[in-house]
Amino acid sequence: MGILLSLAGPPLSAGLENLQLRTTGQRVAAAFRAGQNSARINSNVYLVVNRNALEFFSGSRRMQSWVFPRGVVAEPESATFVFFRSGGIFGPNELILRNQRGRRIRLAIDRAKGVIRFES
Repeated sequence: MGILLSLAGPPLSAGLENLQLRTTGQRVAAAFRAGQNSARINSNVYLVVNRNALEFFSGSRRMQSWVFPRGVVAEPESATFVFFRSGGIFGPNELILRNQRGRRIRLAIDRAKGVIRFES
């Protein structure tokens, strides 16, 4: 039984890590859309992405923060996005999420249109 588990363990954990990465990417894309909606209602909203977390601010007030699951990191390691009332986004053109196995998820950002595409 132990031998069987040792053989099945690595592929199973790889599948779980990839699922966790994809789910994190979907949550980050949803957070971008929530930031856009909040900016349309309130005022400009700022999203600060660090290596393993993201934080939303409206002015100097922190609205929300979220730590990525263990093993998932963002590239670039530090980025700031600004969401405008018009729906536009100022910041990098993409955000990459990567897991420990090197698998990557890309969030492509059309800054002028305010469109976020999730690409795996």
